[in-house]
Amino acid sequence: MKERIEAYKQFICERAASYTKHQYNMYEVDALLRLPDKFGGVIPQEQAASVMDQLEALVSVMPTASQNGSVYIKEKTKLFSYLQKAYKIYRKGFWMVIMMPAMMAIGIPIGMAMDNLALGIPIGMSIGSVIGLLIDQKTAKEGRQL
Repeated sequence: MKERIEAYKQFICERAASYTKHQYNMYEVDALLRLPDKFGGVIPQEQAASVMDQLEALVSVMPTASQNGSVYIKEKTKLFSYLQKAYKIYRKGFWMVIMMPAMMAIGIPIGMAMDNLALGIPIGMSIGSVIGLLIDQKTAKEGRQL
């Protein structure tokens, strides 16, 4: 399995070497490189081979710098969704993105109660940012963050 992981990481690094910074971030190359580190921890060793098969299938459609990456992005989204549901592994900043708008929606009634809607929205956004950041830190500490 170690040789398989090394070959996987080497292929990703070779493919990503020609990416622009925007492509590198959009294709979430760092998350793909960190994912095998979860084997034996968050992802049970018995299921590591199955997840590795899915990763290799994803990397096989990884575009070059000049190709369109829409097929890759769809497959990557499917894989990350599966990992989230099956193993509770989340991307960095996942909870911040979820909690900020949710708390902003709660801030609107707070602002209406204070007769200052313009103040309620940033209050909700601030609360959501803090809650999202705390949950993201918790998942990182538990090793469930990519």
